[in-house]
Amino acid sequence: MLLIGSTYASALGELDEIEFWPRFDKLERRSWVEPDVLLRFANAWVLVEVKPPFGGSQSVDQWRDEVEALIAEGEKGDLDIPDLLHFVALGNTGRKDGEYGIPQLSEVGNRLIKVHCREWDGLFRETPIMADESEGADRAVFLDWMDAFYLFGLVEQPVGGWFALCQWMQNRSFRVDEGWAPGLHPARSVVPVDERLPVWADIVNYANRFSLEIPVWM
Repeated sequence: MLLIGSTYASALGELDEIEFWPRFDKLERRSWVEPDVLLRFANAWVLVEVKPPFGGSQSVDQWRDEVEALIAEGEKGDLDIPDLLHFVALGNTGRKDGEYGIPQLSEVGNRLIKVHCREWDGLFRETPIMADESEGADRAVFLDWMDAFYLFGLVEQPVGGWFALCQWMQNRSFRVDEGWAPGLHPARSVVPVDERLPVWADIVNYANRFSLEIPVWM
């Protein structure tokens, strides 16, 4: 849903298989092509090309090669490819989030191609909401995503903004071992102490290295 939209997502059908870094070698002009993820659903497939937040740009030529290589696997190999393919370019697309009609990719091998461009910030904003609305294993997956976003330097921001934060802080003494107020932390209403302390340690270490003539904290 986050990648192709709720309408298309609801029409995908049951998920049959997820393949990471599939290698396609039936395209004549390339020795092989390796997109990042192929999700095979009952009614359509989703091909994903990922660029990390810290670098690397998406290329329409690369998208075309990956789509045509997948189609070639069906024409010259043993893949039974459905009539509808979704191609998702995730990260550093140079475009706004949304679906794009790209002439080179509108139809390949008599199959309809839907191209979706997504950026990390949009995915990052929605993930805490999905985590709050999920339970069990699904929630654990979304929380793992958030941990991965943190490792990439994407910083969580209070949903309520500064005004809501200041209102909440009235008549409160800020302590490291306090939980966040419900609604202000995007992922959980209370963050365990052992999860926050490493973050505070990073802040203190940063302040000590770049004090700018301000007395160090520790």
